[in-house]
Amino acid sequence: MNYALLIYSSPAELALRNDPQKREAYWAPWPAYAKALADAGVMVEGASLQLPETATTVRLRDGQRLVQDGPYAETKEQLAGFFMIDVPDIEAAVEWAQRCPAARDSVIEIRPKLPPIQPNAGTAPANAPSQEGLQYTILIYESASDFAARIDPSRSEAYRAMWPPYAKALREAGLMAGGAGLELPATAVSLRLRDGQRLVHDGPYAETKEQLGGYFIIQAESLDVALEWAARCPTAATGVIEVRPNLVRR
Repeated sequence: MNYALLIYSSPAELALRNDPQKREAYWAPWPAYAKALADAGVMVEGASLQLPETATTVRLRDGQRLVQDGPYAETKEQLAGFFMIDVPDIEAAVEWAQRCPAARDSVIEIRPKLPPIQPNAGTAPANAPSQEGLQYTILIYESASDFAARIDPSRSEAYRAMWPPYAKALREAGLMAGGAGLELPATAVSLRLRDGQRLVHDGPYAETKEQLGGYFIIQAESLDVALEWAARCPTAATGVIEVRPNLVRR
């Protein structure tokens, strides 16, 4: 089963990335962790996101696109990156979350992945993503009403029907590099590692009105292009879409 390990880091922890005296020590454990995931055959995908101040948020209200600089989530810790892993059960996912370098100072939220979004039947094969431009992660924060629509028998079919055309359009435009819908926030488990002790509690970490419901990773030539696609996201009219550049370490 696929689980997303969502890494929420404090401003102090994120600041280490660019501190000339501390950044080498900050980055040193990450390649070994990614290699361990790959060697164990559980790695599906992952991305490190640039700092929260690089984010742009998009809302679509009454057909009008509202864009503002800065991240959406108003919490002490911000989403810094994620890994998608394929493991047998939640306990195995928790074990891998505990091994994450950020677990000692940050919070790892573990959320099951929804079944993949299938393109409409009879569509042309997906185009490969362009190698030009930057990768952007489109983070989808859904309202409680949107989440409720997933399981409401009278609304779930309409909710599910919104997503395949959007995913298909991204594929046909050659922009799709990855993506996943996440299960309801109530399915989440949050983990901290403090003084060598594993602290686990049920429920999501982020305490905002909207919760992270999924993401797409796209290869776009500019932020403007990424924002255009964010505005086309099915829940842009009811939730908030955060667009963040993926971190490229050279």
